[in-house]
Amino acid sequence: DFEGAIADYDCVLKINRRHALAHHNRGWARYHQGKYDLAIADFTQAYRLKPDANTALALYIVHARNGGNGRKELASVITGQDSKAWPAPIVDLYLGKSSPVNVTKAAGHHHPWTRRAQSCEASFYIGEWLLLKGERASGINFLRLVRDHCPRSITGHPDAIHELRRLGEH
Repeated sequence: DFEGAIADYDCVLKINRRHALAHHNRGWARYHQGKYDLAIADFTQAYRLKPDANTALALYIVHARNGGNGRKELASVITGQDSKAWPAPIVDLYLGKSSPVNVTKAAGHHHPWTRRAQSCEASFYIGEWLLLKGERASGINFLRLVRDHCPRSITGHPDAIHELRRLGEH
């Protein structure tokens, strides 16, 4: 119910225009509706309020779907951060400095729950990256991994489901 979700985020933003997560989540809802310009506006505002890698990655994805480029936000979010700290390996993939194999290896945290969360997040972003490169079958396979094996609370799980629906994969 994207319209309902957007209405809820609109209410939150009436109370607090600086609520970065509400802008971020409304951006994903608008993205899944195909309203890329509105999604870009939401992700841009979320990034201005709270620059982080997940918002920069979302902005990159929606810019790419809309024929643009989100490299600036990705490059700036990673500047000054540990290049091995999560999710830097995903950012490196999108910036052309890494490979899906390296991202998957980097998701090997010592704590089991964190390792699972990072592995799921890696699969989502690798799937999106492959789709953006035109590698539909491989991208779909990664998104299916997220849908079928990751908890709903993990970053990318609901978005993987909606991407699969957009692609005609149920």
